[in-house]
Amino acid sequence: MSFKSYITYDEYKAFGGSLDESAFAISERRAQRFVDAITFERIKKLTIIPDEVKEFIVECMKEMDDWDNKQKENGGNVASYSNSVESITYSDADKTLEDVKQDLIKIAYEWLPLYLTTRVAGYDIEAYLQQQSKYSQ
Repeated sequence: MSFKSYITYDEYKAFGGSLDESAFAISERRAQRFVDAITFERIKKLTIIPDEVKEFIVECMKEMDDWDNKQKENGGNVASYSNSVESITYSDADKTLEDVKQDLIKIAYEWLPLYLTTRVAGYDIEAYLQQQSKYSQ
């Protein structure tokens, strides 16, 4: 199955994105995989991608790319190391990538529709969307 982006480069720019087109392709794919994970791949079942999802993808791209850039600036230098069950601190690194992802998950719960982020086991998004379309007619 081929990769289908949730956001175009033009939409990315309209939402305030600043990467060039070649960097966008790599960053968008990484962000989309993260968004798919936290939404349990429900977005793939949508026929129209909501603007909230696109806006959130742009935010993910920005935060993850900012973190990457900080690591490159610091050279990934280890400032301290402990081995009482591993603890590594990078110089000038105020957050780990996991910290960034946890912050983004909090934002996802604020920005994204509940039907995408609910943790209800076996939640059937297709049934939900069919039910919603009955009421909107």
